[in-house]
Amino acid sequence: MTTPQFSILMRTTGPSPPLRSALASVAAQTVEPELFEVVLINDGGPTVADLAADAGTGIDVRLVEHRTRRGKSGAINSGFDQSRGRYLCILDDDDLYYPTHLEVLRDAAGQDPGSAILYTDTDLALDERGVRTIIGNQAWEYEQSELMMMRGAPIACSMCIRRDAWADAGGFDEQFSLVLDDWEFYMRLSQQHPFRRVPVTTSQYTQPPGSKAFQRFPAFEAGLALIREKLGGYSTSLPTELALDSAVDRLRRDYAIAERDFQIEELRHHAGALPQDAPLVGARMGVSVADPVGSITVQALSVKTFTIELENRGAEPWYSNGGRYPVHLSYHWARPDGGPVIWDGVRTPLPRDVAPGDRMAVRLLVTCPDEAGAYVWIPAVVQEGVDWLAEEASDAGPARLAVQVQA
Repeated sequence: MTTPQFSILMRTTGPSPPLRSALASVAAQTVEPELFEVVLINDGGPTVADLAADAGTGIDVRLVEHRTRRGKSGAINSGFDQSRGRYLCILDDDDLYYPTHLEVLRDAAGQDPGSAILYTDTDLALDERGVRTIIGNQAWEYEQSELMMMRGAPIACSMCIRRDAWADAGGFDEQFSLVLDDWEFYMRLSQQHPFRRVPVTTSQYTQPPGSKAFQRFPAFEAGLALIREKLGGYSTSLPTELALDSAVDRLRRDYAIAERDFQIEELRHHAGALPQDAPLVGARMGVSVADPVGSITVQALSVKTFTIELENRGAEPWYSNGGRYPVHLSYHWARPDGGPVIWDGVRTPLPRDVAPGDRMAVRLLVTCPDEAGAYVWIPAVVQEGVDWLAEEASDAGPARLAVQVQA
């Protein structure tokens, strides 16, 4: 029997329309069917034998049935044990390959047989009741320090990993079956092999719904602590411990933002908020910093909460429930002489619609600059895709906050 070049490992928990679509995307590959095999791991769900049998003419689908659920990491590891290919690919049962995915990877591997990990660019999609909408594209250039800081990584459906590199790394760590399983595996792989990007979009990743994602963040933080314990001492262009500490700091910031956004979403839902689908004409605002006041000292890259008093001084309401041209709260960082440092601050959604003449107190999440020095923080309001709202001067002058940033 001919050894296939690629083994595609697919974990599922039972039959579903997305699984059928994922298998169909494999069957549509432009390379010869003899070049690849599919190892379909049913992780404790209802049988998928019918879907495996109907995957496509001439396609080798090997079905692995788990009577009890082992989790994603355990399922993928068992798929590796049953596979024969020189390169391993992972395709989640709700993601898709474009027809040339394996062809692009085959050609790249042929041109550079020394590369152990290859990955392509990936479209990001939302699946709403079977309707898929592409919302972005990931085209990340590999840098080990960025990977260790969790600031970038390939998406699983874009990758192929040479069998010897996979085996040397030891496969997935089943302690991370729920969160960070792929990150931890990639970090270990990167200790021995650089990743090579092939700048062609060949797959589609399904973005999970994120409205309650913050509920998983404590598990992420615990997982990062375990990764730090395992990988401490490895040498990278940035010390591993420092890189992972940076990842924890950013994770905590993202946790705060996700929790805030979920709470704001609930407020808007109960208030019957409307979408902002038209550009505002002559929009003006009055704003002042309510807390803190005077001047303050903060740590570089820390995340703070500032409260502002905001008034709609225009003739149109600001609607808060998204839309084509959403209105968001934000801020600028500047030097004391007025020179801009960071123009586009973290966005905070409006918690409710704001009628003309309406005033409200709002808390903004603020990420502080990364370099020590004297700064001025300036609250702002932006209509995305249109412009920043004009600020009307008050008796106290424009809203500003003097901030000293410590390293």
